Amino acid sequence: MPRSRLLLPGIVLLLSAACATGPASPTNSSTPTPATAAVPSEAPGGANAPWALDLDLAGDLAAHVTGTAPSDATVHNDCTGVDSPKLGSWASTMAFTVGQTRYALYMLVKDYRGAAVFNSGVNIEISSEDQAKAWQNESGDQVTFTVGPGQQSGQLQAVLSNVGDTTKKLTVAGHWSCRP
Repeated sequence: MPRSRLLLPGIVLLLSAACATGPASPTNSSTPTPATAAVPSEAPGGANAPWALDLDLAGDLAAHVTGTAPSDATVHNDCTGVDSPKLGSWASTMAFTVGQTRYALYMLVKDYRGAAVFNSGVNIEISSEDQAKAWQNESGDQVTFTVGPGQQSGQLQAVLSNVGDTTKKLTVAGHWSCRP
């Protein structure tokens, strides 16, 4: 079973934990808390897409990606961003399209302690929305992943292996951002 089938649920769980974590509420308040009006939710992806990307894909898939696509039921744009140090991991999922095909870029830094350049402890995956095509970094694949000081942008330079045929490679290079 390819590692990608295990990576995606881990990223989703990590991002769910980040979204559920909020500021601590005061325990002793002498003033009553005002009732808040219900705020209508935005359509998926409305608040978080498009994010700016400047990524070149070469090899198995050739394209220049300039931004994320709106979220949908299968791929939701998410980023742990500034919450990453307290979570201990940095993770992001970004939807994008090439031609008529939707893809997802998954990036995960395990044991995250802050903005830096990472060459190990990083999982990068690109897969088509239907999982028919997938690439991920395997042992021996070169990855340099940079998370900038704001923890919401950086650079990526990676060689990814096709999960169906590891002799086929996909190179990803450029800048990413998960800022609205």
